[in-house]
Amino acid sequence: MSIEENKRIALAYFAERSAGNPEALDRLADSATWMIMAKGPMGGTKSKAQLAQILRENSARWEVPIKLTVTGITAEADRVAIEVQGYAKLKNGRTYENLYHFLFIIKDGKIQVGKEYCDFHYAFEVFQS
Repeated sequence: MSIEENKRIALAYFAERSAGNPEALDRLADSATWMIMAKGPMGGTKSKAQLAQILRENSARWEVPIKLTVTGITAEADRVAIEVQGYAKLKNGRTYENLYHFLFIIKDGKIQVGKEYCDFHYAFEVFQS
């Protein structure tokens, strides 16, 4: 795959997530791993199925799908780095706003590895209230 094709796959993943489209996970290989780069209860390496469960649980908190706005993208070979702003209104009336950095390794047209960085302490506090 070309660098431009890898960027297109990464951008499509975020567009589909923002639209609430569960097929966004079709962008991941069945054997993909998702690494939530945090210490504590939210962190660790997850399978595609575990990521799907986390996304379902998080989506149940939103009034409408989280808006994930890509603010920067850089790619080299099979690696795509993406800066993202996340925004959502929660059903409990709170607002969730977080800044993310994702690193994807894309091979054969699928995301093989996803590494997710954000302020997980903030996310945990908002989700627990």
